[in-house]
Amino acid sequence: TFSPATWFNKPAMISPTECSRHGWRNDGVDALLCESCKQRLTMSIHPSLNDESRRAVVLKLQAQMVADGHGQLCPWRDNPVPLSLTQLGGSSSHEVIWDCAHRMKALYKCETLPEVAAEFTRSEELKAVLEAAGCPKTHKLDPALILAACGWEARALPSVGGGKKSSLARRASAPELGAGASAALAAGDAAEVLLEEKAALIFCEVDQRDAGMWNFR
Repeated sequence: TFSPATWFNKPAMISPTECSRHGWRNDGVDALLCESCKQRLTMSIHPSLNDESRRAVVLKLQAQMVADGHGQLCPWRDNPVPLSLTQLGGSSSHEVIWDCAHRMKALYKCETLPEVAAEFTRSEELKAVLEAAGCPKTHKLDPALILAACGWEARALPSVGGGKKSSLARRASAPELGAGASAALAAGDAAEVLLEEKAALIFCEVDQRDAGMWNFR
């Protein structure tokens, strides 16, 4: 029930996952509803707060989310869904690398790709993701590799037809992710349809989120 339009830029302690674990659904902008006890919460954080004040507000909101905001007899009060049930199932290293290569192959069909912030390319989080995807540490990073390693793939916008043929010269510079990944990237016709900016989406299979390429000009 959560979306960026109604639950934007919240701290990890009151993230959509945490709220859902404790029985809450998103019921409007910064609003939560428990369907068991029918209690409602407003979880707004004023942008003018300094770090210390913001931390105090977030801790108060977290306490409401965990217990105080629920009714006394609500089954969700201090009784969240186990964290293990919110985590993704494991995959073998071969599957991770193969999936990453296929996502990268689709992204190389895009006429343009979003630029990745320089600070993110140097982050420990990205280093861990790239290591899991089997990318050599010495390889030059490009947006297709980073997006694919982070779970994004490219898709055509259903309502916009058309595209143009391309030799996909960028494919030649695709990172070496091992034999399986190389085979995945090499598969297919060299004259595939190039997705124009107005007709391309990036899509995450896990959380079903998508974004149009035209948003990243």
